Amino acid sequence: MKESYKKVKMLGEGAYGKVFLVTCGSDGSPAAIKQIDTKNMDKEEMMAVLKEIRLLDEMHHPNITALKESYDTKGGRKNIVMEVADGDDLGEEIKNKKFISKCQGTYIEFFKETQILDWFTQTLLALKYVHERKIMHRDLKPENILKTKAGIIKLGDFGVSTVLQNTLGKASTEIGTPLYISPEIILG
Repeated sequence: MKESYKKVKMLGEGAYGKVFLVTCGSDGSPAAIKQIDTKNMDKEEMMAVLKEIRLLDEMHHPNITALKESYDTKGGRKNIVMEVADGDDLGEEIKNKKFISKCQGTYIEFFKETQILDWFTQTLLALKYVHERKIMHRDLKPENILKTKAGIIKLGDFGVSTVLQNTLGKASTEIGTPLYISPEIILG
């Protein structure tokens, strides 16, 4: 039997849908539901959604958001229910740092080096796990690096990921968030 969920608030919105914080009806635990409107999707876009679900279902790592379940609604939506990271993403962490202008200069609050190394190490462990499975994330950015209140990093949003045929394989498409795409990709 499918779990029931109660929406708490919207966490984000993207090109294909919305992500909501929800509570599970059976035990009140938090989860995130990515609701993807599939009504107007072509076959290729639908295959990408199914690929994301398959990838999430196959990955089991403490630094990757875990898939709880996926299901369809009568309204033409695909729902992907995932573990929720109860803290900010790294994009929010960066935005929330204090930049205070003073008469004699600017005060900038920096992250502690130990904190950066901890986040970096956890992110690399997630990427190592993903790359060992020949999966390329293709949208690595601070907003897709989620954090729990306990300080655990969770790599999320595998919506544009691709699976390579072998370890020397290359992706042939240019995809990702423009501000975070490497110069090599932009230059072809």
